Amino acid sequence: MSFHTLEHKCVEHLGISELTSDIMRTLRLLGKDGYTNAAAILADKNDFPGIDCVRFGDTEDVILDREAATNVSAIERVDRAVAMFARYYRYERIEGMERVQTDRIPLEAFREAVANALVHRTWDVRAIATRIARLDHQPSVFRSNL
Repeated sequence: MSFHTLEHKCVEHLGISELTSDIMRTLRLLGKDGYTNAAAILADKNDFPGIDCVRFGDTEDVILDREAATNVSAIERVDRAVAMFARYYRYERIEGMERVQTDRIPLEAFREAVANALVHRTWDVRAIATRIARLDHQPSVFRSNL
């Protein structure tokens, strides 16, 4: 298993120089018998269900955009969902001489909801991806199985 995505996030947010086996043990991703299930979920490549983000038009028969993140680290799954969210829920507003970036829904709240959906899902049932859907005619409503 490789953990480049996890290592990049740890270097970026924790200030470490690299993801060592000691750090993997501290994070309980590496045990005496090898990698844990949590490590498998965070591995760069895995077989766990992904996230399926869909932006519909006026009805669910019209798909305007779709982002499916499968067979990648859970970290990458969250990042892709947040990137799609930002495309449709972030806009710029001019205030005086400046452009101000505004989120219709706080990005942190959306990221937390997606992360919670992944953390609290049943990982041993691999049949269904976490789904996030939005109908265009209801811009403030997300439907999901979060």
